Amino acid sequence: MRALLIVQLTLVLVVFDATAGEPELVTVSAEATVDVLDENYYQARERALRKAFRSAAYLAVAGIVPPEELEAKKELIQERIVSKGKDFVSSYKFLDEVIDHARGKLTARLQVTLFLDTIRGKVSVSGVRSKKRQLPKLVIIIKEQSSTFMSGDDLLLFASLSEEIIASNFRQRGFLVADRSDVRKAKLETESLAAINGDPLAAATVGKVLKADMALFGKTTVGTVPMGDGEGVEVVITVSIRKMPGGAMIAQRTQTGHNDDGDMLKASRETIQATARVISQDLALTVASKWRDLKELTDG
Repeated sequence: MRALLIVQLTLVLVVFDATAGEPELVTVSAEATVDVLDENYYQARERALRKAFRSAAYLAVAGIVPPEELEAKKELIQERIVSKGKDFVSSYKFLDEVIDHARGKLTARLQVTLFLDTIRGKVSVSGVRSKKRQLPKLVIIIKEQSSTFMSGDDLLLFASLSEEIIASNFRQRGFLVADRSDVRKAKLETESLAAINGDPLAAATVGKVLKADMALFGKTTVGTVPMGDGEGVEVVITVSIRKMPGGAMIAQRTQTGHNDDGDMLKASRETIQATARVISQDLALTVASKWRDLKELTDG
């Protein structure tokens, strides 16, 4: 008797392209119900797992291919991508497993993370048309300096906590983001610093090389200010949003944070984190709004 396999899928999260040197991933929830043959639960679990991988791959394809193309090329997609679902799996974990002894069925629910960039490549070489990207690719470079602990114009000498937080926020929202690691690889340190200092031509160069639609260049300054009976930390983050290809500034946002904790190093880090999280929300809304405006101008 052949196994009866029923698979139900729900997309739970699309994750974010990382930087140019890192893989683009997508995570989906996959639920598979299979018949248990000869009480062999291990074999049933393995079959459900393989089927869930194939179905997760199909769902990933469905997220980047127009519905009419998905239907027209379904056999090709099945043969070249879906049937090889396991090849695209980055990681997975079991969320739940239910065994129905009376009906002889096993249901497994998994969270599957796949290499979306690899799937995109397979879609392209197979001659399947993809959807147009709905969100812009961003460059995010935030120079972080402290009048108390460090100074200087070496943009990439130190890490930037505010940049990490802002870039992470956009990635979690589904944006493609290039940051200072990509600047290093492309040897764009000088142009990036000039862009931070307001040079639109330098900003345009960075955007062009990194194939970005919009760029966020900014500064985070950390200093001390009088607070109460002593001194406290003040963090100011200023970010300019520039459109490509010309590099013109279309918006600017500033956020200030304070902390009177006696431990200046600890207070600086905590205030940078808190301030960066607040401005991240404002930047995300502003970028989305400006991108819609730009798309309306170019599409209409």
